[in-house]
Amino acid sequence: MLSEFDKIESSCNDEPSAAYAETSGTTSPETEVECQVLSELPRGRVSLFDKIDLMLEEIGKLPLDRIAPLYAFVLRQFYVEGKGLREVGEQLRQQSDPKLAVSNERVRTIVQSIRRELLEDDPQKRLYTKGINVRREFVDSVKHYAATSVGEVVTKGKLLTNPRLGAIAYLVNRRIVKNDTTMPWVKHDVILLNADIDKKLFNTYYHSVFYCLQREVRPLSFEELVKRLPNQSQWTNRAAAADMGEPDEAMVKLVLAHNEVFERLGDGSYQMRFSHLNQTQKFARIIYEEKDISLTEILNQYVLRGGTGLCTCTSMVRRIYPWCVPVGKSKWIYKPDCQRMDNPAEVVRVFCMERVRFRFEEVMDHLSSMGMNIKPASVRCYVMKHCRRRIDDCNDFCLTDHVPQQENALWYAKARVSRRKRLTPWVSEVKHTMLDMLREHPEHCIRQNEVLRQCLPIFKKAGISKNNFYKIPPQMEEIAVEERDGKMVLRLR
Repeated sequence: MLSEFDKIESSCNDEPSAAYAETSGTTSPETEVECQVLSELPRGRVSLFDKIDLMLEEIGKLPLDRIAPLYAFVLRQFYVEGKGLREVGEQLRQQSDPKLAVSNERVRTIVQSIRRELLEDDPQKRLYTKGINVRREFVDSVKHYAATSVGEVVTKGKLLTNPRLGAIAYLVNRRIVKNDTTMPWVKHDVILLNADIDKKLFNTYYHSVFYCLQREVRPLSFEELVKRLPNQSQWTNRAAAADMGEPDEAMVKLVLAHNEVFERLGDGSYQMRFSHLNQTQKFARIIYEEKDISLTEILNQYVLRGGTGLCTCTSMVRRIYPWCVPVGKSKWIYKPDCQRMDNPAEVVRVFCMERVRFRFEEVMDHLSSMGMNIKPASVRCYVMKHCRRRIDDCNDFCLTDHVPQQENALWYAKARVSRRKRLTPWVSEVKHTMLDMLREHPEHCIRQNEVLRQCLPIFKKAGISKNNFYKIPPQMEEIAVEERDGKMVLRLR
């Protein structure tokens, strides 16, 4: 849908028709008295938009009897009352005077001419704004602002609810960008974009900044953000159709000024607001901000900060954001260098081999000194793979091969691991389905999620969780699990 500016600028007839050049009811030039508007600029910290609004309010108080009735009506309705072009046209056609019944196109022409006369330097030859004289200093400031600024974001406030916002934006050469299908993130705010800038170009900037910060999760400096924009797919797709050149920093700053979606931190960097991240990104943002946090605390923060639904993205976080490092099964830490910590099970194994005989508290102290905060129950499982526990003291351990023969009865016997392979019907069915799909595929390679989708009926029939699917491919000699372009695939060996 076209904005009011687009509708007005689409008019091709900018000159008044002779049929509507009446000046009846006006006084002669000898008896004219100029109506001064904003003869003195408001003092104090008053924005340019507020000054324009005050100017239009003062114009609305004038009698306007020296202007033809048609032009005076359009001036009051569009610029003072804030009515739309179509609404003004409908009101004109409902008037009893047939001379006022004009088309919407004629209304656009009059609106254009009023703007031109209000902002021109010579007030002598006027037809649409006869008798209205705006302070020249103020007109120059409006012209300069309209020519030099790429746009601004209007947030909650008096201007946002002002019915004259459309007229104010038109006077400073702005089109209004609101919530639509291409800009679904603009909910309550309004972006005033320089009308000389293509809306598609602005969309390219907005989408590129949006997806860049959303994907990164961590804050970016302004310079780094500008450097990354040409690598965004939204930017390259647009650049293929038109020569984009280097990113315009003024346009990027306009996008970042939209506080509904982006926020500026104290160090001058920018990041996406938490509510605009997906589950995996929210998980990674919490880890980045807390640096060292347990899984339970992550899930609690996820809910407290507006996360909805069950957060089941833990398996994806490490793959997409390698600086999110899991420690055991209950803790995550932030590692800027993306270096994963030693495997807790391997750390416990080395400790057992070196110490031979030890207390459980010693193992926990050793892990704590290495920054590993692991559940004691998990640590016990790691220890019991290599050691035996004293029967009368649950915290006393000894390496299995070093238990004295004469004290064998004092230590729990290590359970034997069954070597028998269990054959479960649903496992066999899943394996056959995998092999059949891979053999029929031309490249003998399929995305893992696609194979899982085909196997879901088997898990549902057996009453088994679909997560058991991921245990099967690594156990099969005929299938290799690989990562391609960030996606896990199954390949026939």
